[in-house]
Amino acid sequence: MKKSICIQLSDEVKKSCVWLSGIKQQNNFESLVEESLKYILSLDSECENDGESDLSRILKKASREKVPENIISDKEEYPLSIYLDEEVVDKVKEKFKKVYNKNKYVHISFILKNSLKAYALYWQDMSEDTKELKLSLSEFISICNKCNFKLLKEGTPKQDEKAKNLAKVFAGYKANKVELENDTFYRRIRQKIDGNNYYKFLQEDELYAEIDALEPYIYLGETNKKILNQKWHVLIAWLAFLDMASFDEECDS
Repeated sequence: MKKSICIQLSDEVKKSCVWLSGIKQQNNFESLVEESLKYILSLDSECENDGESDLSRILKKASREKVPENIISDKEEYPLSIYLDEEVVDKVKEKFKKVYNKNKYVHISFILKNSLKAYALYWQDMSEDTKELKLSLSEFISICNKCNFKLLKEGTPKQDEKAKNLAKVFAGYKANKVELENDTFYRRIRQKIDGNNYYKFLQEDELYAEIDALEPYIYLGETNKKILNQKWHVLIAWLAFLDMASFDEECDS
C-alpha cells in the first residue's frame, strides 16, 4: 500500500508550480508536482565524458533559472499543502543528493521548487520545438473544411504518388473496375459517409471531412482534364485513411 505524506508548499514552490501550469495549461498542483518528480526520476544520473550527467546539467540550470516576476497575484488562491507518494519523494531526494552531494541536507522544498522549474524548462523547450504542431485533429480539419481554394496545378510528384494511387482505385470503382489495392478502405469508406458523401471520423464524434470522399479530382472546364484535389488528398487520402487504419477493426492491417 502506498504511503502518502503531506507537504507544505512554500511561496517559491507555488511560484514554480504556477509557472509550469501556465506553460502546460494545466492547473492541478498535485498532478503537476507528481509529473515533475517523475521527470527527475527519468533523467540519467550517469556521468558522461565531460564528467557531468544529464541530471546534474538540468538541475543546475533549473536552480539558476528565475521564475518570471509577479507570477502569482495576491487575489489568486493556491493550496497550502499537497499529498505525495513518500517513496517517490525519497527516490527523487536520492537523485538530488547525487548532484548536491556537498549539502548536509536536501530539503523537500528545494527539491520541489527545482523539480518544477526543471520540468517547466523542459516543456518550454518542447513548446518551442512543436509550436507549429499544436493543432488538435478537430482544429486542423476545421481549417481544411473552410478552405475552398482550388489548387489548379499538379502537386509534387513524390508527395502526391500514394494519394494518386488511391484516387485511381476510387475512379476504378466509379467505372465498375474493381481494384484490389486499397479495396477494404474503399468499401469501408462507402459505409462511413453521410448523405453529402462526407466522411465521419471514427476517433472523434461529430467530426466530418466536408468534401465528397468519393471524388478525388477537380475537372478543368470542357477539356475533361483532371487533377488531384489537394483538399481530398489531405482530408481523405491522408487523414481519413489514417483514421480508418487506426480505428476500424476491419482495416487495422
